[in-house]
Amino acid sequence: MPGYAIEDALAFPGSRPHYLLMTLLGDYWFRRDESIADAALAGLLAEFGVPPSSAEAAVSRMTRQGMLEALPDGAAPRYRTTSSGMRIIAEGAARIFTFGVRPPAWDGTWTRVSFGVPESMSRARNPLIRRLRWLGFAPLRSDWYAPGDRSAAAARALSEVGVTAGSISTGAVGERGDGNPIRAWDLDVLRARYQAFISRFGPVLDRARGEGVSGAEALVTRTATIDIWRSFLSFDPGLPAELLPPGWPLTEAAELFHATYDLLGPCALSRVRQVLGEHDPAAAELAVIYTSQEYAHQPARG
Repeated sequence: MPGYAIEDALAFPGSRPHYLLMTLLGDYWFRRDESIADAALAGLLAEFGVPPSSAEAAVSRMTRQGMLEALPDGAAPRYRTTSSGMRIIAEGAARIFTFGVRPPAWDGTWTRVSFGVPESMSRARNPLIRRLRWLGFAPLRSDWYAPGDRSAAAARALSEVGVTAGSISTGAVGERGDGNPIRAWDLDVLRARYQAFISRFGPVLDRARGEGVSGAEALVTRTATIDIWRSFLSFDPGLPAELLPPGWPLTEAAELFHATYDLLGPCALSRVRQVLGEHDPAAAELAVIYTSQEYAHQPARG
């Protein structure tokens, strides 16, 4: 199959098995209260070349993190998404499917975060950095910046990892010299990322509209699109149009992502139901897909 390799979907940071499983649950088990057999989850991960031992570790990790809960069922383990897991997946989906759709309004405000992590809390540094990047912050010198007022989200991030030696401020920042926050982003590299996304998935969309793709390819490719698209949120906070050079490719890339994700959905769902049916026929009947618009406009849920 031209342009298709299962390992492609594992070539990006978000596709470590537990993140991959989270993506699959978000794509085909969104807000489902029902349980699903452990063997069925492993079967889905096997579509991406994940061995049984790694699948078991992924399920265990998500359970420890409170994303999944195990249900006693005598013969075989079963798991369901917790309310916390549903909330995290829904919040992530809302960001993923609205990113790049509308240029963000900007009034010139930046949020600046400074923090110190003592040696005794060194393990908190990397989780905090990952959280700040997900929230749209990037480092410049010793501080972290994001456009707009993101002070509340930054405060939660610091609190969640237990960092108390930090400060958060908002306001306009001078736009000259090395202190200009836009320098925290390498716009040339970011442009190249978007253009690479367009080059990779443009032909996929054309082929899906023409000769079509198999269920296995649709599943892996659809997962690759959302996995790669999600990674952009850690590189681009949705930079204001006023700060970007002409011909910025984000809108074109976003339209391609939505079109590809939606077009591959039914074929991918067919493959998911086939795989689940081999291990958990009841779950196969419950698997579902949503369009990118439905994710973007999902109703709030406590």
